[in-house]
Amino acid sequence: MAALDLGTNSTDITATIPDEVSPRKLDLVGVRGIVKVFTEEGKVNRQTGAPLTEQRVMEIVKRPGFPRPIPVGSRRAWRTAEVREWARKWEQKDGPPFKE
Repeated sequence: MAALDLGTNSTDITATIPDEVSPRKLDLVGVRGIVKVFTEEGKVNRQTGAPLTEQRVMEIVKRPGFPRPIPVGSRRAWRTAEVREWARKWEQKDGPPFKE
């Protein structure tokens, strides 16, 4: 178990959380991290072989079934293991023809 200090103005509060949900063990990624995970799993632009763009990833994360994000301040993050598992199951289809 890990102790989490939730200090407040008048009283200090310490909560004990299980190690499996400790922030140190969440291994979170943002959009750039998702691009890296997708590339590692061979999910790249099928016409050029280049990594998917952050803009394309932003479309993908909105799909039903994609892992739910975790709010981190004003941003969102995803658990790396969940993204990797989703990517492995994703049957990537060819997109529109590449235009130079």
